[in-house]
Amino acid sequence: MDIREFLGALEENVENSGKMALFEAGAEGSKVPAEFQKALEAANVPKYDWVYKPEGYDLVVLEHNKDGEKAGSWGMAFFTEAAMRGAEEKAAKKKLFAQEEGQLYEAEVGMKVLDYVPGNFLDIVKLAIEVASNKQYKKGFTPTQLTTLKSKAKAKK
Repeated sequence: MDIREFLGALEENVENSGKMALFEAGAEGSKVPAEFQKALEAANVPKYDWVYKPEGYDLVVLEHNKDGEKAGSWGMAFFTEAAMRGAEEKAAKKKLFAQEEGQLYEAEVGMKVLDYVPGNFLDIVKLAIEVASNKQYKKGFTPTQLTTLKSKAKAKK
């Protein structure tokens, strides 16, 4: 899907249902799962005014500044699952050794920012279109996939 098709579909959706349907569904603001918000803080992603996590994707879309044309006013963060680190990991180890013999302990897994891509509104829309157009991204992201994804999004007009 190119930008013109997206904008046409967006206009049609807004007129018919009042909703933007690039992704099927999702959570925004405080409804975004805490592990994603913690990972954003841990990765020092710039402060944001609004956050949206599409359902089924390990990513969030962030609005940093109301001026959508300004560079860095929007961003997209991609995540991967990761074992917990730091103080939480130490607490988990204590819990592991406190277990009775023969019991298994399941390590806690959280989210980690794999990559953060800043841009203006149009840059992030291009990236979102590329993600939504390819259902393979519902399985997660690898560094190689992200490199390809970013190049395809930059090539869109």
